[in-house]
Amino acid sequence: MNFAFLACCLLAQMAFTARGDDGGSELTLRHCLIDYAQSSMVGASELGVIQESHVQRGSVVRAGQVLAHLPDGEVRAKLDQCKIEATSDLDYKLHVLHHKQAVNKLRISTNLRSRQALSYEAYLADYITAELAAVEVDLAKQRQVLNQAKLEEAEARFKARQIISPHDGVIGEVLRKQGESVSLGVAAFRVDNPEWLLITGKFDVSDLYRVKVGQPVRAVIQIDGADLPIERERFVGTITYIDPKFDKATQLCTVMATVENRDRLYVAGLEAVMIITTPSQPNSAPAPTPIRGTEAMMPRTIEVRRDIRN
Repeated sequence: MNFAFLACCLLAQMAFTARGDDGGSELTLRHCLIDYAQSSMVGASELGVIQESHVQRGSVVRAGQVLAHLPDGEVRAKLDQCKIEATSDLDYKLHVLHHKQAVNKLRISTNLRSRQALSYEAYLADYITAELAAVEVDLAKQRQVLNQAKLEEAEARFKARQIISPHDGVIGEVLRKQGESVSLGVAAFRVDNPEWLLITGKFDVSDLYRVKVGQPVRAVIQIDGADLPIERERFVGTITYIDPKFDKATQLCTVMATVENRDRLYVAGLEAVMIITTPSQPNSAPAPTPIRGTEAMMPRTIEVRRDIRN
């Protein structure tokens, strides 16, 4: 008897329903965990030693900003070389001039040949020279395309020697300092974006058809044993994820909501109360859809018609 009473009290403390002003209802989930919606562990793409670190713990960073870089002298020199080759058009211009010169000589040879003042062998040699010059122009164009591809490859190799922030945020932790080695799969920095928070809570199976993705939520910070101004802040957002599976032992399901942290308060790791605004009429249970291939196993209703004769 006492165990059943305590279990009911626990469930009542975790989630209860209140009537909203608009006729709808509000489902309140307590003891929800707060984390950053964007939090990334950033590492290097290659093995090496951090030659220089540009940030420290607490530094504000932007997406694409270089946090640190490995030794890159050789790849930097290769990148500069590829930039020169990709941006230069001297080779193409030179072969265009050669082609014009060959075409002009062929024009003169054609006139001479028409007056029988030039042998056929000399005319044929000028014709072939003009054709070769045209091919050299096409090859120069291809070399320009290849030089651009080489430049992109050199840029990729150069970026591989850098540790770059994937999004805006704050350096929450420095795991590898200058002079320390890094390897694949090992993080060097943690980047947190405090602009958006992720609230994770649990709701009971009885509220299965009342919670869905896209519903608006409000979150309130909950700190036991203290009365702080931060507990009067309100965070507004929407439900972004519902776990498709209930916990068998507790019959609780995990729900996540993303809320805006307008003042960029550092509240990750604390607990919150999540208030979900639900419609006045709960969503009805959807009609079961038969699994493909089982139609033959489903019972069918056979209509029997009888002719009634007077």
